[in-house]
Amino acid sequence: MLVQLAFSGMQTRGNIMKSILLASASIVAFTIAGAAAAEVSFGGEVTLGFNDDDDDVNDDADGFYFDGNIAVTLSQELGAGLTAAATFDFDFVNVASENGVADTSGLGLDLEAGGFLLSLTSETAGLFFGDTSFAAEDYWSGVGEMANDSFSEADGEVVLKGTGTFGTVSAGVSYVIADVDGNLVGDDPTVDGSLDQMSVGATAEFGQFTVGMAYQAESDATAGGSYDPTANGDFNTDEVFGIFAGTTLAGADLSFAYANNLTIEEDSFGVGVSYPIGPVTLGATYASNSDVPDVYELSIAYAQGPFTIAGEYQDDTDDATDAVEFSVDATYAAFEGVTILAGFNGGDGNLKANGDEGLDYYIGAQASLGEGATLTISFAEDEDDSEEDEIGAPEFQEGTTIEIGFTF
Repeated sequence: MLVQLAFSGMQTRGNIMKSILLASASIVAFTIAGAAAAEVSFGGEVTLGFNDDDDDVNDDADGFYFDGNIAVTLSQELGAGLTAAATFDFDFVNVASENGVADTSGLGLDLEAGGFLLSLTSETAGLFFGDTSFAAEDYWSGVGEMANDSFSEADGEVVLKGTGTFGTVSAGVSYVIADVDGNLVGDDPTVDGSLDQMSVGATAEFGQFTVGMAYQAESDATAGGSYDPTANGDFNTDEVFGIFAGTTLAGADLSFAYANNLTIEEDSFGVGVSYPIGPVTLGATYASNSDVPDVYELSIAYAQGPFTIAGEYQDDTDDATDAVEFSVDATYAAFEGVTILAGFNGGDGNLKANGDEGLDYYIGAQASLGEGATLTISFAEDEDDSEEDEIGAPEFQEGTTIEIGFTF
């Protein structure tokens, strides 16, 4: 039924486009009409830190750094169970100027728009316009290292999306209106229409089983056009379809998924299982890929009292490739509000500049200072210069970092 729903939606694309455009106009109208009596809330985040690493790798910051964000949300209940809302956020950016060229190494400040989102929602449905995720991205649940479930992931595009819940079925459909740089699909003369890459997703509950599907159409973007969705590195222009299912049997969580990249005609199938034994959870996944080697993963996690530890091991089935990857991450709640973090990762692909196998590792502490304030002190080493400012599970910066953050 879900597959038929997706493909019938593609056949009536013209009608859907007209309906959604009318509905998006109603979002703006409702929002403006209720603005005078709207509830207004403010929120924000501020981070100040110092990092002593000054190598040539593109990491988050060298020396002192500062960034912040402020968000304004307006909301209004319209009656009949509907709520209109608008959120706008702005980023404080480090900007220094040298010979008229802006860079991000100083502590000068600039203010730039971070994004916006308009919405019209009820308990069972929603219509969204702005910086939001794609429908397939919301609903898809892959298993393991499937190579061909490459659904696009939004990162600042202007998106038009509708969602709804019908009993135990939840579904959504979305379109791209503009790329991450704000270039409208409709302003590109090489693209036919004002919407790009329809994205559909759905899930349903049937007793102990969860099933779902996802589909995205091939993008209409053309090389050299003003609309360029590939400016987002996580945007895939291909047509992709997938189905998945999950259940619990004798205490074990089982998951299955199949995805087909219809543009390149390659597919993947994944199966996974996890089983808890007291404070320990064992897991395994296997992904069969038609175009690249199959990949298997083994995992173990332990959580009891103040300790957590998680380990993963990954390899493929091709003896000719060097594909081993492993990682270990641990935390310890030393006392109230203070957590110690440590871990390492490596593998065949983690090589130093001289060709020797390297090891990335980190150790740090995070302390809650109360009322939304957090202090972080960390040291991290990225021996193959591959992780930049995202080393280990906490995504620490390379070198020694002292950082304080505030949430308002």
